[in-house]
Amino acid sequence: MSMAQSPAQARGAYLATYGAVTGVGVVLSGLAGGIIAQYLRGSEFMLVGYMLNHYSVLFIGSILLRAAAVIFVLRKV
Repeated sequence: MSMAQSPAQARGAYLATYGAVTGVGVVLSGLAGGIIAQYLRGSEFMLVGYMLNHYSVLFIGSILLRAAAVIFVLRKV
């Protein structure tokens, strides 16, 4: 899909930039998740009758951010 979307004249640079940005995003999201997990360690939250620990909060946050990214991308298409 990336090959089809990239311009023919600068395809190498486009794909290299795409890979670099994706790699930086993976590293930063892992670091942010670790920092948030350390900050919330030992915390418990009550939400609509359910007890959530710090891992549940991270998973819910991840789901919400991924859904927001999908909505953002679909609006651009």
